[in-house]
Amino acid sequence: MEDTYENSYVEVLEILKHIPKDEYEKIPKQIIFFYEINKNKDYEYSYDVKNPKTMRKTDAIIINLYKDYVASDEERKRVEEILKLNTQKLELEKINNFDSNVIFKNNEEIDEEKNTHTDMIVAENEKWYTKIFKKIKNLFK
Repeated sequence: MEDTYENSYVEVLEILKHIPKDEYEKIPKQIIFFYEINKNKDYEYSYDVKNPKTMRKTDAIIINLYKDYVASDEERKRVEEILKLNTQKLELEKINNFDSNVIFKNNEEIDEEKNTHTDMIVAENEKWYTKIFKKIKNLFK
């Protein structure tokens, strides 16, 4: 399975078939039409509600659709906070991985350096996208 937007559009359209009708209607028809026109017609995807397996691009599209059109104001703020924390965490990882002082230290010093940088962010045990998928899954019930 190649992680392309065309394949992701197929997955998104299939997932949207499983959400409540009132939430589906909140998504602009132009967006759904865009996905229909640009999807990979040769790619087949079967959505499993209990164990969804999707590509990263599909996850990003679903999260943005949820945030922009389906979520309440409170849920939207929460999603934006999670995305912001995730971005900060990635930036800290980049600093740890590409800091010229860290690159030339021995392994023990690198481990200590990483621990001090990652301690600055208090992250929840669950990944942000897992929480969003659970929230979306709860909407389907």
